Amino acid sequence: MEAETAWAIEVGLVDPGAFDAETIGVLDPEISCAAPAELLDELERRVRERHRATAAEYRLVRLVLARAAADPVPWVGPDPTLDLAWNDTRGRTVAAVRRDRRDMAERAAIAEMATRLCVSEQTVRARAANSDTLQTRCPEVWAAFVEGSISERHAIESARLATSLPDAEVVTVAVPTATPPESPDELGLGSAELDSANDDCPAGDGALTPDPSCATPASEGHESWRAFDEGALDRALHLPPARFVAAARSLRERVHRESLEARHRRATRDRGVWLTAELDGMATLSALLPVDRAAAAMARIDRAARHLRVAADEDRTLAQLRADVFADFVTTSPAPPAQPTPLTTPATQTDSSADGTSALRSSGSRAPGSSGSVGTASGSGGSAVRGSTPAAPAGPLSPTAATPASTRRAAVVVTVPALTLLGAGTEPAVLDGYGPIDLDTARRLAGEATSWVRVLTHPLTGVPLALDRSTYRVPTALRRWLGVTSPTCVFPGCGRSARDCDLDHLTAWIDGGRTDDDNLAPECRHHHRLRHESRWHPSRDPDTGDLRWTSPLGAQIAEDPPPF
Repeated sequence: MEAETAWAIEVGLVDPGAFDAETIGVLDPEISCAAPAELLDELERRVRERHRATAAEYRLVRLVLARAAADPVPWVGPDPTLDLAWNDTRGRTVAAVRRDRRDMAERAAIAEMATRLCVSEQTVRARAANSDTLQTRCPEVWAAFVEGSISERHAIESARLATSLPDAEVVTVAVPTATPPESPDELGLGSAELDSANDDCPAGDGALTPDPSCATPASEGHESWRAFDEGALDRALHLPPARFVAAARSLRERVHRESLEARHRRATRDRGVWLTAELDGMATLSALLPVDRAAAAMARIDRAARHLRVAADEDRTLAQLRADVFADFVTTSPAPPAQPTPLTTPATQTDSSADGTSALRSSGSRAPGSSGSVGTASGSGGSAVRGSTPAAPAGPLSPTAATPASTRRAAVVVTVPALTLLGAGTEPAVLDGYGPIDLDTARRLAGEATSWVRVLTHPLTGVPLALDRSTYRVPTALRRWLGVTSPTCVFPGCGRSARDCDLDHLTAWIDGGRTDDDNLAPECRHHHRLRHESRWHPSRDPDTGDLRWTSPLGAQIAEDPPPF
């Protein structure tokens, strides 16, 4: 305890009870002296308690709003429509007046909570809306949140994505149309205690479902809700928030009732560029573009930045180089044509599979000095084909001291099922680092590919199984292959792209380890060092091929599933 605090307690200015061990989070001596494994167990318990407490906040916010809607009197005063001599000066009907009272009561309650909690009214509204969405569209995710099994970030992202799913189809349900109840007792919320509210499971638009068992099954709303709920829960239980967001977004694209092509055409109309002022003479320039074009632009910027980074006298970070390259491209290029090029997909290289996958990569994706040859392989399970096309409209760029002019094209990788290319399937294509994209764009990219590489895949699951190396030097082929099977660093929770990772031997070469796909795994530089300089250790199951990590304290953690 600080000296100032001790003095304030001594002279009676501060209540000493506010500084007991439980309040300020001081650990008891037994925990403080515990072994590392016990400390981690205690940490895990406290994190779950925090998640449960956060879920309780969401429940209470929604409960306050539910009661405000059921009984507006404490918030907006007596109901004037109960007076037989009442006449509305604005000409509203009784139903309209009562509807306005409920709305204003909710607004007053939101303002009350915001001022007492020192948060914005928008924060209160967001918590109430997320609580509603989770209980109606994602009851399994909501139950896990209430139990403390997933974090607030998992819950918020689930609600955000579930909200974007189409509303339920119209279902005939007996809904009372009588005058709204005049008191919370008529809604089943008459008790002032939270416990009694938890036992009621009230019905109605304004009702709260604080108990997970009372949540509405998602299948009663729409099949896509149920599919998203089940898939999101499985991913939330095993992935950290950042990885979960990518996986859940991909899941949302797959279960959405409306076709991705129709949604993409509609969303393209919202494209634009915005400038946001920042502090200290800085600004953020944002662009909303079709993902294939945005990915090609980012790949081109990244390639130029990495080219500059190898200079002996270069002291800028990669992030700074990307920013400088971007500014150079935008501000020093020739003036745009009077008729800008329509939004077409930049050139890429393609992999397709009879039942599984196909990837598009631009010809510029080859490392300097690497072979440009493309090999093929076949197998009973299916195959994936890779081809190359120009990555972007070949407009000239003015070379400057900061940015070299280059005719090479940056890599943009897209995975396309071969049956989709043939028009015999509807399985979505996947853009590396983003997720599913519309099939019209994917087919066009595949049509622009000038060469192909086929990858053997499992006939049922589409999982890549083997790569033909007949015309490739082994290191190049293996790196490309591992980018298909393990698109990111294999350490749990790490999302760094495999193209930026080291290829590590699971069994060291000096110990007899082979340089093949079963014994190599991409690891980012940080986790590569962690593996060799700490007691973290990866191993592959000889029967299933699954990669698992053993922590220094003996925990067994499986490799994250592919995000897409």
